[in-house]
Amino acid sequence: MRLGRRQCLCVSLAAAASRVLSACSARTEGPPTAQGAILTVYGGTPSREQLNSADAFVQTTAALLGVPTPRNIRYTWNEGITDPLGCAGGGVTDPITSDVFAGEFPHYHELVHSVALPLGLPPHFFIEGLAEAFSPRPDFLCPQPVRGPFATPIEWLDSRVLRGAYGVERGRLDHELYIHAGVFTRTMLREFGRERYLRLYRSLTYFADLAEVRRAFVAVLGITIEEALALARNANTSEL
Repeated sequence: MRLGRRQCLCVSLAAAASRVLSACSARTEGPPTAQGAILTVYGGTPSREQLNSADAFVQTTAALLGVPTPRNIRYTWNEGITDPLGCAGGGVTDPITSDVFAGEFPHYHELVHSVALPLGLPPHFFIEGLAEAFSPRPDFLCPQPVRGPFATPIEWLDSRVLRGAYGVERGRLDHELYIHAGVFTRTMLREFGRERYLRLYRSLTYFADLAEVRRAFVAVLGITIEEALALARNANTSEL
């Protein structure tokens, strides 16, 4: 039996979510440790100030992205989840349920993922770029140096990055690609504004190939990928 594109997407995301979430452990059994206006927290216990800050961040991010504010986000705080560079606690968001699993609280990057799901799922590079761009602590502002040079368009957007459910290396995108994706997305937002960039984001499908992505850039932003890359390469990250 041949599956349609939408069916394949659901199967791929479900399989990816299962692999990643099993690595981060299931939501803690038992009652929640804290309840906010939006977030229901399991595992660790945030302060009331932290919880209120996270709820406010979700509301603000939803307004900026033009999506409904989530009624509830289940958030498992497991301090055993760590980031490979030590810049922030690691985390993952279930692309089906929008549940968040993270090693710190609040993990803004993962909360953006959860809030942004109604926008759809473009290729993974753009998903991670949006989460980095709307995080108040994006990795590209952390003190650790980026190991490699800024990537070329094909290195950023080859089929491995576009189609891989969670990229490369043990089910995750290379960490530098998160950083580059964040710089790229904030540059596009600065140059073209939220409405236009989010129109591009919505126009892309998870299984879009490089040719489709190229056409979308020209149609929505009026520039080529190479021109977009040049803007990002020349950006001053401290000003993004």
